Amino acid sequence: MNDDTIFVPVRLPSGAVRRLRVPKQIAEMANQLQKENPDLDDTDALHEAKLRLENSRAMDAQQ
Repeated sequence: MNDDTIFVPVRLPSGAVRRLRVPKQIAEMANQLQKENPDLDDTDALHEAKLRLENSRAMDAQQ
């Protein structure tokens, strides 16, 4: 088991709640995004955090 992941509850459109396993860095970034923009739901915040992390890594690789 990877120690760098945590389970995050995500509400599905049906109303059910699922726990997704995500890297801690993405979960922390998603929490920060939700604090900055309370209108973001859990899924959107996680998706945005993942995209930002991928973009950051791509830019680092180009340098």
